Amino acid sequence: MLSETLVIWMGEFGHTPKLEYVAPHPTIGRNHWGNVFSIALAGASVRGGQVLGSSDKDGAYTKDFAVEPGDLLATLYHSPGIDPQSEIRDPLNRPHPISRGRVLERVF
Repeated sequence: MLSETLVIWMGEFGHTPKLEYVAPHPTIGRNHWGNVFSIALAGASVRGGQVLGSSDKDGAYTKDFAVEPGDLLATLYHSPGIDPQSEIRDPLNRPHPISRGRVLERVF
């Protein structure tokens, strides 16, 4: 079943690379940070055991192999065989691509 199912583990953001005061509480913690976060993919046609990309020494910014949201979406569509360049039409019959990203071929 795993060979036909894409498993995605991800959150919507990372956390600040350094501890900071978290308002309004007088405590030290980590806030939301959208610049760097991790995603794990398994199953389907994903090639396991690889790490793609890296961040700077503080984990604050992308250093290597940055992935844009559109690229991730195109890759997720590609995995089960859906063409990421496919279009859907809105109620006024205007075409909209389901993705504007590039498939991350290194994942497969």
